[in-house]
Amino acid sequence: QVYLGYRTGNERVGFAFVAAEPGFQDLVGLIFGYDAAKKQLLGMKVLETKETPGLGDKIEKDRAFVDQFRGAQPPLVGVKRGKRSKPGEVDMITGATISSKAVIRIINNTLKRLGPAVEAYREEGKG
Repeated sequence: QVYLGYRTGNERVGFAFVAAEPGFQDLVGLIFGYDAAKKQLLGMKVLETKETPGLGDKIEKDRAFVDQFRGAQPPLVGVKRGKRSKPGEVDMITGATISSKAVIRIINNTLKRLGPAVEAYREEGKG
């Protein structure tokens, strides 16, 4: 699912994507925002997860992990915590590598699949 996002005052912000793919335990469902003009993420929120409590569930509870998606520039690449140095790199969660990779994979795969349509829509002056 793709939604066109607006700020107060009817100003277009970007697009919101809802997507899910397998994590460690089950499907991980996300919503994430994307600014096609700047080619960067606006943020990410986990909508559904059954990942291991205390480990994999950090993909939604660890503020440092969640907050690093704001302003990130896809395609995303997971790196060891503390090694992030580029706008497309994401610090993975120690002990929750599979869950961290699932979030990155969901965003990358969704933008790979739907990004061209979103870009075409934006270039037509609609978004």
